Amino acid sequence: MMGLGTELLRYEGAEFQDRPRTLRLNGESMRFASGTAPHSLAQVLDHYEGLCERRDGQLSEQVQVLLSRDGELEQPTRGWTSATLREESEHQGFVACLDMGEATVESEDLLERFARFSRSMDLRDLGELRYVYGEESDGATHFVTFWTEGSFSVARMFPAKGDAPGFDVEGVLRPPNGRRILSTREEGHPQAMVMYAGSPKTARELEQFYERTLPEAGWSVIDTARTGRWAPRELGRLVVAERGASMITIVLEDGSGQGGTATLFASR
Repeated sequence: MMGLGTELLRYEGAEFQDRPRTLRLNGESMRFASGTAPHSLAQVLDHYEGLCERRDGQLSEQVQVLLSRDGELEQPTRGWTSATLREESEHQGFVACLDMGEATVESEDLLERFARFSRSMDLRDLGELRYVYGEESDGATHFVTFWTEGSFSVARMFPAKGDAPGFDVEGVLRPPNGRRILSTREEGHPQAMVMYAGSPKTARELEQFYERTLPEAGWSVIDTARTGRWAPRELGRLVVAERGASMITIVLEDGSGQGGTATLFASR
């Protein structure tokens, strides 16, 4: 079962699809892989939507049967009862669903699954997450698939108070009184992203904070990358610095009701 997501989300018509990798997101593990197919975006999304609908535990059919027992209710279309979500524009789109298996999940079992999930907030108690995002360009579709294998706790990922599980970037201070809300990296790779919110400092004040504290930690601030000189206003303020083979890019914004935010991109 642990390798089921890998096999299910493999696209047989792909010109290339890389090996599965592991993403750590707020302390939880998610698998992902990317690929390229010589097909339209619609064809790729059709494939994955069909896969999702075959493995939804027959949820749509059961809901339709239950609603049909009440003759006064207007019968909804499948889109309203499906466990599969699909959205697309001309050149990009996604399909997302919960994999509950091909066998029918009886109504009693389904209710029990929802009851367990309401207590645990662990997606495993409902089913396994399946997600594919694709972009079409020059007659081909580039896509990336994400899936879970086992426990994936939403409650642990996004606590109501305090820091989200994860890590801070070594050698970089967090914004004053900031709360970590997101951290992610691919296992085995140094690149990482960490986001903080809730600092009482403005974006400009945070820019000054990092321009002062980064050199104190051995970083060299790259002056030509300062936002006030070149970056569009909608990107917020940027501070870019390097230390040896490492580089850090910090995006700073004035928060809307949550205080200043800082997003750190670390690379090597």
